[in-house]
Amino acid sequence: MKKTKMILAGICILGVLAGGVFGWYAMRNWPLRFHRELDAFFGEGRWRVLSQDVETSRMYRVYQGGSQLYGDYRPGKYHEWKIGTVDSQGRETVWVLSDHAYRIRRSRKQLFARARDGFARELLDCAMTMAGEELRETVLGKLLSQEERDCLRVTVSYRGGNPKNCGDILKKPWFTADKVDAGHFLETDFWEFYIDIFAYDYRVNTLSEEKKDHLLGSLSEIQQALRDAYGDAAAYEIYLDPEHRADSRTEEK
Repeated sequence: MKKTKMILAGICILGVLAGGVFGWYAMRNWPLRFHRELDAFFGEGRWRVLSQDVETSRMYRVYQGGSQLYGDYRPGKYHEWKIGTVDSQGRETVWVLSDHAYRIRRSRKQLFARARDGFARELLDCAMTMAGEELRETVLGKLLSQEERDCLRVTVSYRGGNPKNCGDILKKPWFTADKVDAGHFLETDFWEFYIDIFAYDYRVNTLSEEKKDHLLGSLSEIQQALRDAYGDAAAYEIYLDPEHRADSRTEEK
């Protein structure tokens, strides 16, 4: 009887230890920890982890051993996950999520930085990229050829520093891979978002003179197309070259 109790006690201890190890791993493994949020954003069954890597950071260091006067510092580590997704139209895309920015904030004494907010910022980056790509193909697709559009980086960005309580954006009903677009960002009161259009000069220089002139000469048409698409909410910065640029904040309403 005594031996049986000892065996059961050992099993319980091992169970507790195994649970602790799994809990520690799950807290550090964002796709596992936030799988419900990934299901809600990408769609259940439409994403999978392709790889998980541990990288060395040059942005922060970790103190170890001894006192702060005599101890050593080592480069910080962070995790990077490649997530393969399939959208509602069957198109495959690979996105990268990382806890790098979150770990940097933690290293700078922001001890109350929440992992959920750090994760939400990673999804926010994905969503802003998606919204920009959709805008480039729909709104700008009516004005520019594919070759001309390929010269542009089109995304949604924001002003005023990083959004606070970023995890709150996960609650927005439109914050999913299938629904998100630039209009949602421009109209939300969550943060000050705007459309960022930037032309890479090395790509523009590969265009024929005719297409290059057409792209650079389309600035006013692009501005009008954004105003037509998003109305009074239209906020943007456009850079095609030093002589062809626009900022909605400096325009008369």
